[in-house]
Amino acid sequence: MRFICKTALPPNLSVTLEKALQLGLSWAEFGDRYRTEKADLRTFLEKEQNGLCAYSELSLREYDFHLEHIRPKGKAEYFHLRFEYTNLVASSPKNSSNLEKRRDLFGGHKKGEEYDEALFISPTEPECGRYFQYSPDGDIDPKSGLSELERSRAIETIECLGLQSSGLLRNKRRNIYNAIQAQLSYFLDQPDALEEMLNSYFEPDSDGNLKPFQSVVRQIAGK
Repeated sequence: MRFICKTALPPNLSVTLEKALQLGLSWAEFGDRYRTEKADLRTFLEKEQNGLCAYSELSLREYDFHLEHIRPKGKAEYFHLRFEYTNLVASSPKNSSNLEKRRDLFGGHKKGEEYDEALFISPTEPECGRYFQYSPDGDIDPKSGLSELERSRAIETIECLGLQSSGLLRNKRRNIYNAIQAQLSYFLDQPDALEEMLNSYFEPDSDGNLKPFQSVVRQIAGK
């Protein structure tokens, strides 16, 4: 998980979300009435996150994505936040049908209405990434050295989002881990080439998209 800095919506989208709230629309009704604006909102969030899933860091284009409410809109205590921009992120997959195996479900659809305000680590928390570490096998675990409460938060978030239970995610993290390790070994005696390779991994492409699993690669590179 990497930090998502929430800035400000374009004025037209901000006005639309406020109007939808004033009208008392449900999320489904919002989608029906404001199709163009919802599509623009998707595009805005995708760019804001540099093309990566808020929870898993997969490319949003690989399994498509949905507009995710961090605090679930289906829970009565968070219903008023259904049009709150800071509560919205882009999360893969778009739906379970985008995945070959149901048990590989992860992210917002895995979370569903399960949400513990005290324990869940949001990607909008500035230091969200410090709670997790990755292994060569593609596993994600609580980072060593955490306090008891911090470890509990990490465990809850990993389980809630299926970040460890999804074999798809583990395999993809393992592949990235092995590929970067191989490149690091290859460039070991070429520091300039090594630095260039790492910098290119952390730089957005011409469309503003980052390569997947930024946190994994930063850990390997010691960044």
